[in-house]
Amino acid sequence: MSESLLVVGACTLAGGVGPRPAPPSEVCRSGTTIMDCTGLDRQVQPDNISLVWGVTLATIVVLGVPTILARSQHKEQGMRCLAGFLFQALWLLAACVMTDHPALNYALSLHACVRLLARLEVQRCLVGGGRWWGLRFATVLGILAYAALHGPPVSVVGWPEQGADTRTCAYIAHLAGCILPGLVLDVLGCLISAARYVDLQAGSGQ
Repeated sequence: MSESLLVVGACTLAGGVGPRPAPPSEVCRSGTTIMDCTGLDRQVQPDNISLVWGVTLATIVVLGVPTILARSQHKEQGMRCLAGFLFQALWLLAACVMTDHPALNYALSLHACVRLLARLEVQRCLVGGGRWWGLRFATVLGILAYAALHGPPVSVVGWPEQGADTRTCAYIAHLAGCILPGLVLDVLGCLISAARYVDLQAGSGQ
């Protein structure tokens, strides 16, 4: 939940300290659904979403290079762990861009990437250990800084510069961001654990 609060705070600060978008032509009225939030959607560009995911995936790959290249007694386990990280990231990516609403996709992507990086289970089989993989938190800070300083304002506070009340749309987007990534990660975690268990059982019977 702490990661979600940081994302909400960064997106809200974007409305006060970030670039000033043109006032949206449509208002998200009280009681609206995300389907009506075209005004907020127009402030989000595809590059906003692709940059967040690109940096996240690149961080996992770069941090995994020592595990891929270096010799290790636990090479196979390390490769499986990296594959699990990428498996989770790609499924989260698919879940976060499945709608036609850029504002929702953007909020989901921020929540998902920050939560994924912050909660990666760094195991001993990964070369570099906790110190090397701790560099992922620099990416987390970078994503939050980008959202606050350069990202579109999916803000839960009504800033005068926005020119319209988009708070209801932002509430819906961040609520989905707080819930969906966690559910996806929980399901994927169960699948990965089950796969490891089955593999160990199969190996023990040989």
